[in-house]
Amino acid sequence: MKRKKQQGKSLKFAIIFFAFVVCLVVASIAIKTLILIKNSGFDGQHRFNLGIYQEGQVSVISFSPETRSISVLNLKGKLVSNNLGQYLKLPIDGTFKTSNMIIDKKNIAPDMSKIFFQYSDRNTNLTIIDALKLWLFAKNIPANFIYQRDAFVNDTLTINSFVSSFFIDPAISNEKTTIEIINTTPVYGLANRLAVLIANTGGDVVLISSSDNSQNNSQILYSGDLNYTIKKLSLFLGIKPIKSSKRDISDVKIVLGKDILSKLKF
Repeated sequence: MKRKKQQGKSLKFAIIFFAFVVCLVVASIAIKTLILIKNSGFDGQHRFNLGIYQEGQVSVISFSPETRSISVLNLKGKLVSNNLGQYLKLPIDGTFKTSNMIIDKKNIAPDMSKIFFQYSDRNTNLTIIDALKLWLFAKNIPANFIYQRDAFVNDTLTINSFVSSFFIDPAISNEKTTIEIINTTPVYGLANRLAVLIANTGGDVVLISSSDNSQNNSQILYSGDLNYTIKKLSLFLGIKPIKSSKRDISDVKIVLGKDILSKLKF
């Protein structure tokens, strides 16, 4: 009788221990999944630009949930700069390195499936959640809503025309947030470069200037609500926005300080 009781207690303890281990595993998976979702760059609501790097060609695939469309720009040849965003004056939200993809509007969904099924964080800064979302999005876009342009890297006229027409972020364009840029760095033309990038995304830059009063720290000062435009600029530039009680000629003032030069993306 005692032996049966002991066996019963041992079995009960084993079941409790097993259930505890299962709960730990499930909780660990849930936490990791939540972290991946939180770190996901593609929210399924706003434009997302993906840079594809491979030998002899660099491509940008731009996903626009607002317009339910995809834009593809293939650049043949070697870039002057390794920074695709600087070259195109466009924010690049994610990157992927490959050697076996032919980027074409007819193959966008299969190409996105390759990124998901052959996922490796050594080749991309996307999360696996991003890869899944982009693949599912691409699968549901009709062929006549996928726009493509192929160009050589030195064909700036074709490149600039396509970027300024097919890479507008509707959320930024619709908010019509006015932006002022002040360059306090010793780098000539930096404010103009940022202004072109913002214009390519649909932003409204109303004033560009430079200042001899050099600042070490960059700033984003805004009045009114903290909208998507401000959040996007903050994320891209790596500058925390500061609400200002004073409104000048614009809704947002971007002050470029020396610290921006160590993390330049435009």
